Amino acid sequence: MTIDTSGDATLIVAWRTPKHVHGRTIQFGSDFEDALRRSAEKSVQIIDTGAGKAYDPDDEQGESKYLTLNHEELQDTEVMKILRKGSSLSDANPTEVEKKNIAFYALLIGNDPRNRSIFMRARNPIRLSGKLVGILENSLKRVRSPVFQFDSYWDVVITSEKVWTFNQANFERLFKDTDVVLAKTDEWVSKLATFVPIADSDIESFSERIRSNSTLRRKVTSILAKQHLESMTPESLRERMLAHDLDPDRLMPNGSLSITKETQNEVLQFLNEDLFTGDFSGEQYAASRKARRS
Repeated sequence: MTIDTSGDATLIVAWRTPKHVHGRTIQFGSDFEDALRRSAEKSVQIIDTGAGKAYDPDDEQGESKYLTLNHEELQDTEVMKILRKGSSLSDANPTEVEKKNIAFYALLIGNDPRNRSIFMRARNPIRLSGKLVGILENSLKRVRSPVFQFDSYWDVVITSEKVWTFNQANFERLFKDTDVVLAKTDEWVSKLATFVPIADSDIESFSERIRSNSTLRRKVTSILAKQHLESMTPESLRERMLAHDLDPDRLMPNGSLSITKETQNEVLQFLNEDLFTGDFSGEQYAASRKARRS
C-alpha cells in the first residue's frame, strides 16, 4: 500500500464547539513544507515496517509501534467534515485563532477529498502569543501574533483505504471521546438491545452512564464489534452465565439482561468475554483489558 507524501500540501488547524468542529488553513513557506513532508515520510516508513497490530478498543497499544483501523472507527463525523474540506477552508486569522483552544492540526496531501493522505496531531501548536520574548542581540518585545510550533510526530494517518495511529489515547481523544460521539450512546444501547434482550427500564439510565464513563464506552463498543453477538440467545446467555458462576436469576430476570449501576460491570464483562477461570486455582477472574493471542 502506497501512502502519498508528494502531492499538493495543505495545513489546517481546528477547534471544537459543543456540536461542531471548525477549521482554518495555515499558509506556509517551502522550507516549512519540506520539513512537514519529511516528518510524514518518517511516519510512512514506520508503517511500512509492519510492526503494528489491529486496533481493539478493549486492548492497549503496548509495545506495538502503531495500530491499524478501519474507517468505521472514525466516529467523530464533524472532524471528518473538516478534513474533507481541506484547502476550501478559510485562511486563519491571527486574532481569531489565538483565542481558540486548538484540538488538532493536520497535513493534507492531495486535492481530492476522496483520495488524499492525512497526517493528524492532537496538539495545540500555538505558543508564545502575547508573551515577552527576545533574541540574544536584541531587546525583549511582546509577540502580538500567535507563534506556531509544530513537531515531527503524527498521531494518526488516514488514507482512502486504511487508518493508522501511533498513539491510541490521542486517537480516541480525536475520534471517540468527543461530544459528537457521546451523543450516539443511545444508538449504541439500542443496537445492543437488538442482539441481546435488555430490560426496558434500564436502557435510558444505562445510556446516561455510558456518556460519563469511558470504561463503559470502551466495553460497549468492543461488544458491538464481536462477531458472536448475533448468535446469542437467552438460552445460551443463561448457560454461559452458569458456567462462570454467575446468577442468571439476578443478571437476567424474566429473560432480559438487567444492566443497572450494580450489575453493569458483571454483565458487560460477561458479554465482552472478560471472564475466565484459573487453570490451577479454579478461581474466577475478570480482565479489565485483554489482547488476542497471535
